[in-house]
Amino acid sequence: MSVRTERLYAEPEDFDYLRIRTSEDGTHVYLKDVASVFVGAENENSTFKSDGILNLSLGIVTQLDANPLNVATMVANEVERLQRFVPEGTELKVDYDATVFIDQAIDEVYQTLMITGGLVVLVLYIFLGQARVTIIPAITVPVSLIATFIAAQSFGFSINLITLMALILAIGLVVDDAIVVVENIYHHIEQGTPPLLAAYRGTREVGFAVIATTLVLVMVFLPIAYMDGMVGKMFTEFSVLLSVAVIFSSFIALTLTPVLSSKLLRHNAKPSRISKMMDAAFAKLIPAYQTLLNKIIATRTAGPTAIVLCVLGSVAFMQAIPSQLAPVEDRGVVFIMIKGAEGTSYDRMTTNMDQVEQQIMPLVGNGVIKSFNMQTPAFGGRAGDNTAFIIVQLEDWAEREQNAGDVVNLLRKTLSNIADISIRPMQPGFRGKSNDPIQFVLAGSSFEELNHWGQVVMEAAEAHPAISTVDINYSEKTPELIVKIDRQRAAELGVSVSDISDTLEVMLGGRSETTFVDRGEEYDVYLRGGEEGFNSASDLSKIYLRAANGSLVTLDSVTQLEEIASASRLSRLDKQRAVTVSGTLNQGHTLGEALDYLEQFAIEQLPSDISIAYSGESKDYKENQSSTFIIFCLAILVAYLVLAAQFESFINPMVVMLTVPMGIFGGLAGMYLMGESLNIYSQIAMIMLIGMVTKNGILIVEYANQLRDRGVEFNQAIVQAASRRLRPITMTAFTTVAGAIPLIVSTGAGAESRISVGTVVLFGMAFASIVSLLVIPAMYQLLARSTHSPGHVGEQLNQQIAADKQATDS
Repeated sequence: MSVRTERLYAEPEDFDYLRIRTSEDGTHVYLKDVASVFVGAENENSTFKSDGILNLSLGIVTQLDANPLNVATMVANEVERLQRFVPEGTELKVDYDATVFIDQAIDEVYQTLMITGGLVVLVLYIFLGQARVTIIPAITVPVSLIATFIAAQSFGFSINLITLMALILAIGLVVDDAIVVVENIYHHIEQGTPPLLAAYRGTREVGFAVIATTLVLVMVFLPIAYMDGMVGKMFTEFSVLLSVAVIFSSFIALTLTPVLSSKLLRHNAKPSRISKMMDAAFAKLIPAYQTLLNKIIATRTAGPTAIVLCVLGSVAFMQAIPSQLAPVEDRGVVFIMIKGAEGTSYDRMTTNMDQVEQQIMPLVGNGVIKSFNMQTPAFGGRAGDNTAFIIVQLEDWAEREQNAGDVVNLLRKTLSNIADISIRPMQPGFRGKSNDPIQFVLAGSSFEELNHWGQVVMEAAEAHPAISTVDINYSEKTPELIVKIDRQRAAELGVSVSDISDTLEVMLGGRSETTFVDRGEEYDVYLRGGEEGFNSASDLSKIYLRAANGSLVTLDSVTQLEEIASASRLSRLDKQRAVTVSGTLNQGHTLGEALDYLEQFAIEQLPSDISIAYSGESKDYKENQSSTFIIFCLAILVAYLVLAAQFESFINPMVVMLTVPMGIFGGLAGMYLMGESLNIYSQIAMIMLIGMVTKNGILIVEYANQLRDRGVEFNQAIVQAASRRLRPITMTAFTTVAGAIPLIVSTGAGAESRISVGTVVLFGMAFASIVSLLVIPAMYQLLARSTHSPGHVGEQLNQQIAADKQATDS
């Protein structure tokens, strides 16, 4: 049996009667005689408020591999369960939930997904005019999406905003192959071919084009998964799922679609009114198109001129369109970062925050601001006692007219009359971060030199209209007391250096001396001086030390105090001393605009021994710019090589790839007209366009080769191929555009990113589809006269083998 002594000190009252010494007359001196004993927080210099009401706050951060929505649901359930255990008059609630934006954004995407599917089917019906014909390509959508979900489950992907956006774009893409096959089969049936034979011949006729377009799309999508950094991680699932959807749609188009066509399509089926209208429209359109095409082909400079103009226009638009990492999203919340002068005390900050609270309170409940919570100091004190942070929650997106940018301007104006503190309202950065978007780093060998040039950069940044609330993370303004020990005097009095340092630690900072147990939990017992007794440097003279002879001496008898100003933080970058100039963006301006200005200013003004770098969102932006350009060039190269392998020619793929400048020009023109920026979403859409717009060129070039093999004269083959492919190209273009329309008209949470993608896809595909119908035949006429169909080399080889065998036998 074990034997243990019971703890003597379990309650504050037990510590009150801790005997610390006995005087000469036998009187006991207890701890309560010289100190106050109470249970409290280790650091009580913190305040949390919600709508002006004091509270205790607990922040919950998800792990990297956790699903935020699942975590939020579990937290809400746990809060509800614990509610019955809190004391009466106390309420336990979730005050701020960052996943509300994610949840609502996913709901918006689901709605967009359904609308997109409906629009695509509607477009199919308008062009095909018969319900039974429409069913054949329309069935590709659910089958491909179900297959994509199965693949996502196999790869361990989740359903999130990025993967759902991939599915929205996939709806407009997966029907394309089926449309080409069905339209060609239907054409053969109209020529009097029996449905079963028409399905066979029609599918074989376009099989090469279907496979070629599928491989190009996949080869364009997959390199996105290999982008470096944060952007590559984000869009890996996006590119893989799009590739899977396109592969399955191609498989369905070449297998299920011919089977259904042979069963459902009939010769001399009674046309509907819509079918008659579309047939009449194309009957008028095709002759006019052929006339125009003949003129353009005769004018040999028309095609090259159009391509050169598209390239030059793209360059001009690239310079005119602002660039940023991601569109600034209305996430239903606004952050306010507040900072006092260096050395500002906690008590002074709480007084300042009371003024801020009084200014914001009248705005709550007016249809824009739902609530706000504030913390002093910011981030649990990690940012310093001279900081504070406010989270302003906005009303639901559908219940307010003002966006988050308008609220930022409102708060900036409302709080502008508060002196003594710097107030920086801002929208959350990329993926909801609270850091300043602009973080411009200067690195060198001397903090003094870096501080000087940092101030110069700050002045330049403040003068630029795109940048506001500029700050620097280095400032030699933090008050600091240096205690210089008079070693000779201390030795004479018998006071050691450790005695001085230990006394200062206890009186000014506090030190853990022992522990006590309360309800099974062990807590530290801190010994520290009362803060109310130290308000200036002179108050340190009240601290007494015991000399060797037992007498008490004041601290100033063995020390000297020197007050200096120093930096509160010394940062380094790649082992070099560094300072960071940070700032926020004014509404209507972009990160690229601000960073380009700062970089140009640094190149012109800073000395050669100071290097520049970026941090945070600015670093992500710069890295994304370089990696996106590389991936874009790689996608073009891979697409060209894939086509070259399929066409067994270097000329035919070149003609097909000339659709890319037209698509890029259309996408950039759309961004310019819609006031969009060049960001990660629009850049990914640009890469997608490479595969999307080449489909038109493949259909025309491949069929022109077939007609030439049948003995049709070269120019006549071009016109016939373009005319014959006019209807499927128009149909596929309209389905893709129909799939992009819901993205452009998006509202609510996360609409900004969907609009960026939709704008590029709609304008790029629409422009490329129209212009490529004229330019591709013209360029084919100029470049491809000496080319042949795939398999031509094989046929030549077989002929030579046969001839050689015949010569050998004879």
